[in-house]
Parts: sequence; structure tokens; C-alpha cells
Amino acid sequence: DGKAVITIAPCSSGSAALCGRISRFLVPEPAGGARDTNNPNASLRERPLMGVQVLSNLTRDGERWSGRGYSPEEGRNFNATVRVDGGRLNVRGCVAVFCRTVVWTRAS
Repeated sequence: DGKAVITIAPCSSGSAALCGRISRFLVPEPAGGARDTNNPNASLRERPLMGVQVLSNLTRDGERWSGRGYSPEEGRNFNATVRVDGGRLNVRGCVAVFCRTVVWTRAS
């Protein structure tokens, strides 16, 4: 959505699974920094969004990567499927039977 840069890297040293974290905002943050105000866990609503993991435990399954995702804007966790398409990532998120695909482009 052009609001943030997500850095995708191994979840931990030597891990084959990939994770994605918010590493930079492309829009001005509110005074005091953006917070995870929509998190369903009330104890996490004051944590800064910078560094929040939005993709976790993505493991390769053929040409796709499958794992979990988190949308701070909606405060929702979802099953995630990521597919590389040229210089873009197709990120598909599903909650129950409802799915949505968004296209992420490489930051410059």
C-alpha cells in the first residue's frame, strides 16, 4: 500500500524459514511513533510498529512460500502464501474461507 518497507530474511541464523518485519515507514509517523493499536491482544497495543513481524515461518513449497501473516491495520492474523512474480511478491492472506491477494513491489 506504499506505507512501509518490509524486510524479508531468514527468521533466525541458519533457518530455512523466512520472516518479514517492518523496517521503514514511507509515510510520516504520528507523534511518538506508530503503535500496534488494532492488535487483538490488548497488552501489545502500545508496542511500536517499527520492527513488528508481519510474515512468519514462511517455508518453501515448490514455487510458493507458506506460513503466517499479521496485518497491523486490521489487527488480524492469517494464513499466508507468498509467490515471487518477477520483481514482485504476490502475498495471499486467508482467514477461514475469505482470501485476499496483494502485490508487493521491491523498494528502491
